[in-house]
Amino acid sequence: MAIQKTEALVLKKFDFRDTSLIVTLFTRDFGKMKVVVKGVRKEGSSDLVHFEVLNHIDIVFYEKARAELHLLSESFLIDPILELRNSFRTYTFGCYLAELVDALFEIHEPSPKIFDFLLETLKRITSRNISCEVLKFELGILKAAGLSPGINACVRCAKSSDSRWSWSPRQGGLLCGACAIREAKIFPVSAESFEVMQNPGFYQADHGVYKDVEQLVREFIRARVEYPIRSAEFLSSTDSFKAGLAVKASRIAGEV
Repeated sequence: MAIQKTEALVLKKFDFRDTSLIVTLFTRDFGKMKVVVKGVRKEGSSDLVHFEVLNHIDIVFYEKARAELHLLSESFLIDPILELRNSFRTYTFGCYLAELVDALFEIHEPSPKIFDFLLETLKRITSRNISCEVLKFELGILKAAGLSPGINACVRCAKSSDSRWSWSPRQGGLLCGACAIREAKIFPVSAESFEVMQNPGFYQADHGVYKDVEQLVREFIRARVEYPIRSAEFLSSTDSFKAGLAVKASRIAGEV
């Protein structure tokens, strides 16, 4: 077994046997990998905190050839990215990004660029810019995985200009008005949403427009991953709950 060292971001973890953990990491040098951390859940262990989801850590591990599970030897906490944990919302979005990376990439596909992209995005997420940063990450990570949605022209006829765009998760992106007639499940795309898709982060749009595009991209992702991304489902449910509260509040205000 070769001894290796690399940086890593914690994507997820679960208990293993009485005192150990199995941790899924995205590493700078080895891509996504799984390690067993023996004895870390024993009383008095100071290393358990290293494996909180989204932590940035250094690891030393024993690499087992042709194996999916490796043995972790040492870990060192680099950055817990505390700013991300300042609010429940930013932390949940961070977990969504980690879960998305886990869903899109196989074990042992090295990609330093994806590692850096994820780390930089996690550090940039704040309550003010969260929708913009998440959208840029979603589109970027889908491109890296070879799953880019069609956002520049109709995915059926390649028409690049239309006044009635629609979104088809099944077809893989935008449909012009003529092509959308033949598709069963479509979502309307406003002119502002279309502009945001072309220039996420640069086109000035209100929060509601980014939320609309966010939902369209998630429908596309849902159609292409093998299992539901739980954090995305949770975020959608909380958004719906907030919208319901807002409607209820406005009705009450109207009655006063």
